Amino acid sequence: MTKAREEINFSIAETINQKFDNSLLSCFQCVKCTDGCPLAFAMDIHPHEIIRLLLLGLEERALKSTAIWVCSSCYTCTTRCPNEVDVAGIIDYLKQEAHTRGIVNPIAHDVHKFHESFMKNIERTGRIHEPLLLASYFADRHIMKSRYKKGLLKDDIKTGIALFTKRRMKLVPDVFREKR
Repeated sequence: MTKAREEINFSIAETINQKFDNSLLSCFQCVKCTDGCPLAFAMDIHPHEIIRLLLLGLEERALKSTAIWVCSSCYTCTTRCPNEVDVAGIIDYLKQEAHTRGIVNPIAHDVHKFHESFMKNIERTGRIHEPLLLASYFADRHIMKSRYKKGLLKDDIKTGIALFTKRRMKLVPDVFREKR
């Protein structure tokens, strides 16, 4: 049985090169980004391989990977790069692009849902407001059911109450708007 040929597309690579100042073209695959990544063990495609896929025009494979959702944006990869390739920034861009195109790997559902809730929270209030973030995140039945089965929901509620009583979390968000 032969594999179907993947479509080669350089549109994301071109956009990234414009946005990140020819970042992809500076990568010579030294693997320092992957060697320094604290989450590389959990990735299906390593950071240096994501850059390589983009250079080869295999953007859909990069967008469908779980690696972009596993990335915690700690920027270790970026700081280790001898050519100053913004690997973490590129991976963040790929998260947004995968979300926009609706081609998120099903294995990364929970992480994608959190990312989506996080970004909506920022849009609404201008900064993170934990109760709104969690309410938005737990609105997904799959996530609520999963957390409940694992006994984590009870812990989430206890932590929330403790944070509120110690005045570490507000129930009503401060809303920040851009001054014009």
